[in-house]
Amino acid sequence: MTSSEKPKTNWHLVVWPILVLWLAVSIYIFRSDWREAASVALPLFMVAAAFLVFVLNAIAGSIAQRRYELSVFDESTSHCSQCSRGEGPLHVIDYHWYLFLGAIVVQFGRPGKFCPSCARVRVDDMFRRTIWGSLFCPPITVWAWLQRRRILQRIQQS
Repeated sequence: MTSSEKPKTNWHLVVWPILVLWLAVSIYIFRSDWREAASVALPLFMVAAAFLVFVLNAIAGSIAQRRYELSVFDESTSHCSQCSRGEGPLHVIDYHWYLFLGAIVVQFGRPGKFCPSCARVRVDDMFRRTIWGSLFCPPITVWAWLQRRRILQRIQQS
């Protein structure tokens, strides 16, 4: 892969949403009960809108960077990350386990390229860790189960 394929910031996806949100905030402020406090409320809402756009772009950039790193990893590795076996099909596994801590969820894991047996063991291990780490958050458990099922079906099909 060349450096031109690396993820880059699309500044039009940063600037235009900020401007649109600023316009919407201005219209809302001047047509609501906030009109009297516009000198204080308008800058606060504008900063919050810009911060929201930057956070969402950072998340999107992080996802794009992760995909790029996985594609580079997929092309450069020719043996199992766990047992070093090189013959047979290898699968890139990017499955994480999660720890639910009330208001935040912490993600752990490391991607790898695995043979089918090592891939199943790794996915099952990450799923068990998610079950224990997110015992009090059933949505994370259900999501992890669905993701595990999808990965195992993909491995089984090939």
